[in-house]
Amino acid sequence: MHTPLDQENARSLAVLETEMKHMKAAMEDLKFSNQRQDSKLDAVLQTMHEARGSWRTLLLMGGAAGSIGGLVTWLFSNWKG
Repeated sequence: MHTPLDQENARSLAVLETEMKHMKAAMEDLKFSNQRQDSKLDAVLQTMHEARGSWRTLLLMGGAAGSIGGLVTWLFSNWKG
């Protein structure tokens, strides 16, 4: 024969098992979401590394073009002839 306390314990145990199942499902969702964020972060970091080299190249080309333009302007303005 089941006492009221046994029935209450069984009901509490069933509630806890259900809550645990929901928490496990939520944890799996979080793991999946975290993996997606990690892959997106890796893509962003890769793009930043590629852009870093591009910016250096653009600055080098801009500096060279400015120097050459300044030299040509100086030559034309100081040309004796």
